[in-house]
Amino acid sequence: SHGVGENNFVVELVSQGRKSQAVVRIGEYRLKVEMNGHLAGLEDGGAVHLVPSRILLEAFQQVDHPLDNLSGRVVSVTAENDLVRVVVDVGVMLQVIMKSAAYREKPFWVGQLVGVGIDERAVRGVT
Repeated sequence: SHGVGENNFVVELVSQGRKSQAVVRIGEYRLKVEMNGHLAGLEDGGAVHLVPSRILLEAFQQVDHPLDNLSGRVVSVTAENDLVRVVVDVGVMLQVIMKSAAYREKPFWVGQLVGVGIDERAVRGVT
């Protein structure tokens, strides 16, 4: 596994002309992220953190292109005050946090296959 701590992952830097991209290795999945302000100073082989509250889950049948997207199985669901923590096995364990109200509208359960959406704003450099 390429995980380096809870929701921390190794990154490879890729240059394409003047544009630089960070490629985050999440198990076998590769998440490409533009190198903008919040990732300035990131080094090849360094680590990034995926903010658990900025990761979105969808029931798998609602995902349009499952082969293009990150997906996995829910391995645990835990209530923590007004939040719910969902752990998804995507080849490595990924922590997702959502508000209890959002969870009640779209609950997830252990064993469920889910699509995982990671917004670029979820990616933070680890200091």
